[in-house]
Amino acid sequence: MPGTDPASSSSALRPAPPTALTGLTARDATAREQAVADLMREAGAMGRKERQALGNQLVELLQAPDAHTRSFAAVPLAYLAHAHAWRRAWTEPFLTWWAEEPDQRGYDAQLGWVHAVAHGADVVGVLGETGTVPAAQLLAAVSRRLLHPAATVWRDQEEDRLALAIAQVLLQDDLTEKVATRWIKELTPRVGDPTVPIPAHTINTCRTLRSLYVLVDGRVPAERPRSVKHAGRVQQHIRSLLEAVEPWLAPQG
Repeated sequence: MPGTDPASSSSALRPAPPTALTGLTARDATAREQAVADLMREAGAMGRKERQALGNQLVELLQAPDAHTRSFAAVPLAYLAHAHAWRRAWTEPFLTWWAEEPDQRGYDAQLGWVHAVAHGADVVGVLGETGTVPAAQLLAAVSRRLLHPAATVWRDQEEDRLALAIAQVLLQDDLTEKVATRWIKELTPRVGDPTVPIPAHTINTCRTLRSLYVLVDGRVPAERPRSVKHAGRVQQHIRSLLEAVEPWLAPQG
């Protein structure tokens, strides 16, 4: 995890209210949800500099010792990205955290929702849809997230949330066919190697790409719903990857 403090050049920015930020660390699920709601409401009344100060603090929390804290720090970051208050200094720390987050639990019986994969994916989707971060950089992080070893197969719709985020990244107006498909081509040999039993991250990848295949077949849900320019080629490469992992899908004869 990078050790650079993104707030180091913004010491003049006023910090966010400490109570709501502390609430993100709570083990009680209701307290965390309330903290997120409070932060979103407060951020709505903030000016740009105050929002960036809040973002600096949230990015710092991505290095917290508890997975639920790291994950819930990402939720208000999606709001800040949507409000066009994203700072370039946040991009690499955020993407590194999300791509390498080891705790991939969805719902936990003691903690409630953890859901780091899904919460991070929501941020990626907004960054892609708004064009705040180039598609190539976001898709590279998606590849790293999919290839990161997983202890279990996702069970709480993480693959669907991630697929939606990818589809929203693919909506960027200046997207080239090469950028739209290269990340899938690069994934194929990494997940297509015959390994028994099939690793959880390979199954997660296949499920994510199946969901993406459906999403790019029509208008992608977004603030301005529209179609992906290179949808046909994206689907072609998805099918090639799935056939590499599941050869019974390949045409016979």
